[in-house]
Amino acid sequence: MTEQGTIAFDWLIFVVANACVAYWSFRAWAVSRDEPATHRAWLIIAIAAIGQTIGSAAETTLQILYNQIALPLWIHLDFVLVYVLVIAGLLSFPIAPRRRADRITLSFDIATVALSGVMIFWFWSVRSGAFEPSTTLASKAIVIGYPSADLAVLLTAAILLVRSADNRSRTIFGYFALGYLCSSISDFWYGYLQMSPGYQRNTGLDVCWFAAVVLPIFAAATQLQHSARKGAPRREAARWMAEIPSIAVALAFGMLFLAIRDNREDVEVQLGAGAFVMTVLAIARQRISARDATRLWSERAARDARFRALVQHSSDVVVVLDSSLRASYVSPAIQGVLGLDAELGLGRTFVEWVTPEDRPMAAELLARVASRPHAREARRPSGGPQA
Repeated sequence: MTEQGTIAFDWLIFVVANACVAYWSFRAWAVSRDEPATHRAWLIIAIAAIGQTIGSAAETTLQILYNQIALPLWIHLDFVLVYVLVIAGLLSFPIAPRRRADRITLSFDIATVALSGVMIFWFWSVRSGAFEPSTTLASKAIVIGYPSADLAVLLTAAILLVRSADNRSRTIFGYFALGYLCSSISDFWYGYLQMSPGYQRNTGLDVCWFAAVVLPIFAAATQLQHSARKGAPRREAARWMAEIPSIAVALAFGMLFLAIRDNREDVEVQLGAGAFVMTVLAIARQRISARDATRLWSERAARDARFRALVQHSSDVVVVLDSSLRASYVSPAIQGVLGLDAELGLGRTFVEWVTPEDRPMAAELLARVASRPHAREARRPSGGPQA
């Protein structure tokens, strides 16, 4: 990539892309007015994106007009403030409480991600020579400072990710975690290359930086998509977003592989010990999760058995509807009340059992209740049927 091409790419990444992050963050802030904590979080992140855009624009201007690579102190302070604001914004998001088993696994996940971050930071700092006496303060700031800030944001997002119980929050924190994972890799990579003789930027580094910039846009888009839906955020399991601890383990073993390949005997023992501890943490977490899953399965089976024993011998008709308002369970009492076989009622919409003249009102009532699954409908439609 030529020098002019590099400057143009810098302009695209560090100015236009960061401006897009600020725009989408403000849009997420605007649509979250009904959630004060989320509203405040997106405002802080939007301000951080504006600060990032200002610093990036100043950096690119110095490169174009004065061919200046070394950044003045105020730009470094601007970027430091951006990191602080991003962490503050992430911590402002509301987090649902978790069960005891979840809190235990959370502690293992936090330890795993933190240990992985420390191992990566330490290995690349030693490998790049950042701790050598001959290394200048500016070089240490590039090699150590920015990657450390990236890891701090990454750890914050990863902790919030494994603590989140609803799909929206998990997706938002997952995108931020992946974004700052890419940022930490690219900043480590950049610092290592800059301290190497014959330093030259490459396309892979630019692509990694670009991914780090655009992933928060997807987080803001997630807020927009979920805010457009009525009701509380759905509590679904975004499983791929929960793989951050596994990624951390893989990165730690990757560091160990690089140390063995480069014959770095000064770090092999330490990295090997760290990888062993992370393996123990991963095994312990899986055993706790498996034991908790078995317990929950047994409790659910017992509840299902009690429910069936209750409704199957009741004289009242019990109908369970799915998300499309179709019957997924019909108690045997319907045979004596409506003369309908219970199995024939499965899959039918509830309004089919209502008299034709009352069906529009019944459909409207059911739709309103389904849109607020945790609320109670206190008002009965005037003249409505009782099924």
